[in-house]
Amino acid sequence: MASSLEIIEFKRPDESEKNLYVTGISKKLSEQEVHEHLYQLFSSYGALYDVVVNVSEPCSTETQPASTEGAVPGVSSSTNQAFGNGYYAFVKFYSSQAALNAILAISGRYILKGQLLKVKFGRSYKAAEEPVNLSFNKCCELASYYLGFNGWCSKILSVQEDKDDPVPNTVRFIGQVIIEVRGHSMQSEGVGLGEFTYNPQDVMSRMTAIHRAKKLAYMRACQSAFGKLLLVVLPNGKVAVEVDCTQSNRLDFATDEELQGVVKVNQLEPPVEEGQVPEDSVQGTDNLDDINAQLLLDLQADID
Repeated sequence: MASSLEIIEFKRPDESEKNLYVTGISKKLSEQEVHEHLYQLFSSYGALYDVVVNVSEPCSTETQPASTEGAVPGVSSSTNQAFGNGYYAFVKFYSSQAALNAILAISGRYILKGQLLKVKFGRSYKAAEEPVNLSFNKCCELASYYLGFNGWCSKILSVQEDKDDPVPNTVRFIGQVIIEVRGHSMQSEGVGLGEFTYNPQDVMSRMTAIHRAKKLAYMRACQSAFGKLLLVVLPNGKVAVEVDCTQSNRLDFATDEELQGVVKVNQLEPPVEEGQVPEDSVQGTDNLDDINAQLLLDLQADID
């Protein structure tokens, strides 16, 4: 149990005390099997941001290799075994206390396919210049873990087209969202911008761009709202919630990395069955046109 409270933000956990380096992983398992075993094992100690598994390569020195994308950047530390016999992995927790508990319980104590796992903290050469907000999906996962699946909800205030400084063959929308934490009387407001280009010769291309831009604006507004929330984990395991009022709303453009694998459009303006979305889950649709109101229902249904 934690000896003091811990504050968890909706930011990528790059701190060394939240990142673990795991060795002694047998090659009797496939890479996918290793990932599944480690995720199940370490997630029993707390919420995980990521698990990255790599094949060990023979090295002339006993130096901890640099982590790959999604793990600890530029990790270096001495180890007690040479590489070339199995796998090594990087495990990222959101909580430093959870990471410590995992080390104490697993390192030198847990046997996986006949080999003892060795776990230590990863060590970064360089800290990130500015904390990186979690993706939309990661925000939802973290909120549901600490607050419960029904412990929070998002309410869409508006999704409006931004016609200032228009760019040819481009649609741009700004979304405004409130994240409400049930049972804590807390709420956080965020704004987000979604922008997509389209082929002016193709009518369907523009319609698809509008749909995707609205959806991205909504997701980025949620990210902005989550980014102001602070989860305060008390020594008794209970969670309190605070809002960082010092943060301001910023309209950032999405990078290619953020867009990859995040926005998926199965169909344009899919129908929503009556009663699928609770009335109090969507707000602020009175002043929007029918198409926009239908989209808000669609977006909300994606996370309900």
